Amino acid sequence: MVFHCMVTAEVRAQVWIRLAPFQPDALCHVLAQHLDPGEAEAIALANSLSADLLLLDERRARKTALRLQVPILGVLGCLLEAKRLGHIPQVQPWIHALRQNAGFRLADDLVASVLQRAGE
Repeated sequence: MVFHCMVTAEVRAQVWIRLAPFQPDALCHVLAQHLDPGEAEAIALANSLSADLLLLDERRARKTALRLQVPILGVLGCLLEAKRLGHIPQVQPWIHALRQNAGFRLADDLVASVLQRAGE
C-alpha cells in the first residue's frame, strides 16, 4: 500500500508545522482496510507520536481514533475555539460557508448543538 500526501507551499511555509516522513506501519495497514488511506495514516501517525491532538472530521475515522485513545478535534471544534479566543466574532457564518462553499455535510442537530455552545 502506498500513501501520498500533497503538501502545499502555504503549509510548508508555516514555522509551526513540522513535516516528517511516515512509513505506514501495521496499524496503518489495518485501519486502511476500513478508512480512507489518508485518515488511516493520520490516525496511525498520531498514535505512534502520542500526539496531543488530531484534526479529524469524518465520523467513522473519529470513532476509530477515539477507540485508540487518540485525542481529536474537528473543524467545528476549531471554530468554537477560534470564537472563544476572539479570532472570529461568530461561528454561524463559517458553518454556512463550509456547507455552501466546501460541500461539508453537517447534521442539523450537530450544527444546532455547536451554535448553542457558541451562544448563537
